[in-house]
Amino acid sequence: MKYYDEAHLPPTIGQAIDAYGDQDIQSIQLYGEIDPTHGFIVTKKGFYFCVKQPGFVSFDDLEDIIIHKEHGKSDQLILKGAKTARFNGNEEFCEKIAQAVSELKDLPVHYDMSDVDAIYYYGGIILHDIQDDVYEDTTLTPLQEEYLHAYLEEIEENKETELQTYMMNMSLLGDKILKLVEELELDSEEIDALEAAVKRDQEKQKSMFDQAKEMYEKNPDLMKNMTGIDLENIKNKSPEELNQMLDDLCDRFHISKDQLMQLAAKFK
Repeated sequence: MKYYDEAHLPPTIGQAIDAYGDQDIQSIQLYGEIDPTHGFIVTKKGFYFCVKQPGFVSFDDLEDIIIHKEHGKSDQLILKGAKTARFNGNEEFCEKIAQAVSELKDLPVHYDMSDVDAIYYYGGIILHDIQDDVYEDTTLTPLQEEYLHAYLEEIEENKETELQTYMMNMSLLGDKILKLVEELELDSEEIDALEAAVKRDQEKQKSMFDQAKEMYEKNPDLMKNMTGIDLENIKNKSPEELNQMLDDLCDRFHISKDQLMQLAAKFK
């Protein structure tokens, strides 16, 4: 999709207005073109769109602008008023429309997402901003450069990972990004949002861990049944046998030994 602001509208805008079925379309703030007869138009009056068929959402009673993000699914733009309109699209599509409408109606854009999705989203923004020198007077050491590139790779690699793996990886990555941010003494709204998401995720994980610990203490056989590990027998294992047990545990739950150690450190 190609995007145009009101100062740089293409000659095909006339075809679009005809296709959208309203000759009174005026004050075009943003035009998104799939082709000359399909796309969307943001005006002061409302949001026009034409994909399978033309449609219109009035801004007269607009109450909220929401972007819903969920791992493994398209983003969703939600324009909430007397009637709620939902539009699926990629991140750029939702962000551009939301920001254009936000400026027109002086309404903030709200994000609806889980804590791990917030870690993925805000963490990605922060890492790319560091890479692009958005934060002023920031100089990275060679080791911090390595961390930055490694964390960016983790963000990219987790775009389409299985949900449980993604959730665990984001929980671990959030801590690491905040540590890098602290070392660099950075501050921004995105960092505040990341800190809040990491804190909520940690509290949720601790609660789940405490519940599981209490359950296992009441019924030790549960641990053996779920992990294949008999806690009483661990005392008599050699280092080599313990190492093999860890390898088996990692294979069983499809995680690396490094991730297992990081999880253990979080709940020490």
